[in-house]
Amino acid sequence: MLGFNYGEAPMPNDQLLFSTLAPAVTEHHLTMGAAYRPNKAMEWTFAYVHAFRNTEKGLANYGGQFDNFFPNATNNGPGPTELEMYQDSVELSFAYKL
Repeated sequence: MLGFNYGEAPMPNDQLLFSTLAPAVTEHHLTMGAAYRPNKAMEWTFAYVHAFRNTEKGLANYGGQFDNFFPNATNNGPGPTELEMYQDSVELSFAYKL
């Protein structure tokens, strides 16, 4: 099994602060996997996912409530933000049908 996915980062560039709680920065994903069934009741599965590095730049709109914690947010306005992410995932599973 082999696959490729492209999807634009779902967070608008003016809401990157929220994306630190629910990271959604990667856009290109490569997946591959294999399954081995030695008999009708057993199956081994292997899968690998690589999400390529992506950087999103924009403004983090703090709404003025965090100005004391984020010194770049002046005059209750948004501050410049840059988020970068990449990810790798490996799966090995075994299934047995009763």
